[in-house]
Amino acid sequence: MADPDTDLAKQLSLLQDVLGRAVTLEDPGIVIGSDDDDDHVPKKEPVPEPRWERLHAKDKKRPKSRKPSKFSPQKGPDSKGPGSTSVDCSELSVGDTLDRDVEFCPWKAITAYPNMFIGKTNRPRASPYFDNILEERCWDFFYLHDPRKKGERPHLFVQTAQFEDFLAAINRTLQTALTIPIGNNNKKFCIVFGSDNTPRPRFLLQSDGKDSLSKVSWPEMFDSDVQSYKKASPMAQDDFDSALKFSTVKSSDKSKKAEDRARKRALQRHSMMQQAQSFLGLGENGSKTLPVVFVCIDVEALETPPHHISEIGIAILDTARTRRNPPDAGGSGWWQFIEAHHLRTKEFSGMVNHKYVMGCPEAFDFGTSDFPTKDQLVDAVKKILQPYMDKDKGLVFIGHDTASDVRYLSQIGLEVLDLPGMLCEIDTKALHQAWRDSEDSRSLEAVLADLNIPNKNLHNAGNDAVFTMRAVLGLALEQLRKVEAELKGDDYLPALWEK
Repeated sequence: MADPDTDLAKQLSLLQDVLGRAVTLEDPGIVIGSDDDDDHVPKKEPVPEPRWERLHAKDKKRPKSRKPSKFSPQKGPDSKGPGSTSVDCSELSVGDTLDRDVEFCPWKAITAYPNMFIGKTNRPRASPYFDNILEERCWDFFYLHDPRKKGERPHLFVQTAQFEDFLAAINRTLQTALTIPIGNNNKKFCIVFGSDNTPRPRFLLQSDGKDSLSKVSWPEMFDSDVQSYKKASPMAQDDFDSALKFSTVKSSDKSKKAEDRARKRALQRHSMMQQAQSFLGLGENGSKTLPVVFVCIDVEALETPPHHISEIGIAILDTARTRRNPPDAGGSGWWQFIEAHHLRTKEFSGMVNHKYVMGCPEAFDFGTSDFPTKDQLVDAVKKILQPYMDKDKGLVFIGHDTASDVRYLSQIGLEVLDLPGMLCEIDTKALHQAWRDSEDSRSLEAVLADLNIPNKNLHNAGNDAVFTMRAVLGLALEQLRKVEAELKGDDYLPALWEK
């Protein structure tokens, strides 16, 4: 017999996905809070506009075809979740202080949290939320000078309750149990200032995006803070000094290594972007690079073990044609040159995925599907690619998360990266990360939405191959447009969003 609690949890999870917000069961007869708590009741945040309008102040409507994403690093947790105890700071002015009993957390401790306090299993899942911690989330920042070091930059704090809200929102989404650590490390995240009238953190600003802290004009130190520190007892001064040390502790070797790895990955992604642009005849080295043939292979496997391959989609583009024709907005002028194929494994043609993704193998929109048997599948792929392997041109493997497709193809005996003439691979997931300057890995659907490339019937291997190829073209072109806009100091908006 099914566990009723488990069934209820599944239904709540489904309802949360549909509504796009947290759903809880509460007894309507229970009243939480009182009139005395009005100052601590969180205000409802406005619904954010689509990301490009928000970042670049363009007044365009979201296309009806673009579905809102679930909670992700690009769309952060609500600033104040259910039961938040953080103090509303919307009416504060720069330099104002909160009550003495409010706990504060150093911003440096928050940014170091993933590497210091999240295990290996959950760190890759939770880290993107910290990488994009300032996006689509409002933080109330406070500053505090060290009275002994006049002229130095102040330390940065937020309310501990706001960090707890942030962790709770991640937990609701990822089903994790991230918390502020206990024991000695708890002191790093829960600091109370003002003992014997020593200085307390002063309000600085409410964040409004990822660049909020890069454009800060730091206030001067208050003379009253210097005097109150000098008049405090030695014990209170020691407590104050110890609290400031928590916000000045340097990142551990572990954190430094993680930063180095992230920097290395970013360099690799940008190198791949430049390579894609050169192959297309774009950028500084485009004219020096010989044309190649882009080969995108997308694999759809059955969701039930042993996960047989049910579809293979192939999209082919000779980049010699991109050099002779204008790209138009988002590369749309080159879409007509993409050759598309769709193979459906005959033995599995009657099976359709529906548990994790909604498959649509019958909905190939760029030609007619072929039905080779399982034993004929590899030869069918090679037959399609043979004319291009015979040419005196290099091949470049294209994919969205290429490792997955390469692995599936290898399981049926096709080592795609070892095909004659194969030069390298280009991953649209990495190109999108380079374009967005983000560690966040996004689905093909999300990448197409960011570029505003119209699409339908995804999770059909043939369609996915074509749209992945279109994404490569769009990302390569948009990266150049973005850099050019930044150099000129202009606002940037992807070309297809301007239509």
